[in-house]
Amino acid sequence: MSGPSQRNSSRRRGHRVAERLRDALRNLRPGEKLEPMNVLAARFSVSVNTLRIAMAQLESEGWLEIRHGSGCYVRRTTPAPPARHVAVLTEYNVLLSTSRADFYRHLMNELRMFLQAKGRSSRLYIGHLTSERPDTETLTCAEFMDDLALDRIEGIIALAALPLYHWTHEAHARRIPIVGMRGCSDRFDVSVDPDLEGGVRDALSLAARHQRRRPAFAGWGPDIEEAFLSAVAEFQLEARPEWVRATLHPAHAGAGWSEVREIWSAAEIKPDAIIFGDDVLFEDAVPALASLGVRIPEDLLVVVLGNAGI
Repeated sequence: MSGPSQRNSSRRRGHRVAERLRDALRNLRPGEKLEPMNVLAARFSVSVNTLRIAMAQLESEGWLEIRHGSGCYVRRTTPAPPARHVAVLTEYNVLLSTSRADFYRHLMNELRMFLQAKGRSSRLYIGHLTSERPDTETLTCAEFMDDLALDRIEGIIALAALPLYHWTHEAHARRIPIVGMRGCSDRFDVSVDPDLEGGVRDALSLAARHQRRRPAFAGWGPDIEEAFLSAVAEFQLEARPEWVRATLHPAHAGAGWSEVREIWSAAEIKPDAIIFGDDVLFEDAVPALASLGVRIPEDLLVVVLGNAGI
């Protein structure tokens, strides 16, 4: 029995053969009969089954007419080019009931409405991952790969989708631009990062207005520790490196709990405010906050950057 990865591989081979056949069909006359399947399969160095996948695709596109018992014929009318759309792709399963899924659902909906306002058609593609650390080197969203091969996609917005070679190479070969998240500029044409530093400054301003002088930070991201301590100094608050933790990805189970416990046990003097740079991390940290034995917000002000205004 073949698994999903093997079936996806067969489909991709079929799509590639369909492209080569499509080019050949442009040079044939309408109504002309194609060579037998076994001859075509040998010419393209593929199995008859792979060729059938390619033929079925071309028939659905309007290039071929398959007459059972007679053979395959070139259609008499040239099919219209396929309608194209912008793909909004996430490998994370946004149908789950988690705060991370809520975030990506909200983001995908905002992007859909933005594209609609710009006069662009879009389609949402949702994978099956339950974490941001896949155990496969292929995308789990087979529909995306199908439409990419069928030339139905004119642009890609990638959310929680690793820039794996097989799909980014395919997109670049077709000159399809990719906009991604979080610093994958080597495979994405444009990389968009959230303004975490701006959110940190807003949070520190809020803490200062509440007369808090000893802020801590729990989050994740490159260079955020240095940026946080620099912003703390600008606000003339007490900057302590041991109160800053930003090395555990929010997708790691227990990341928020661990960072809070490390901050609290780092020194005898305790912070009077803690800023969370990620709402998922905060949810994971709630049990640790509850175990500290301090009054919130009287003794410890808690500020969360939760993808909304503070």
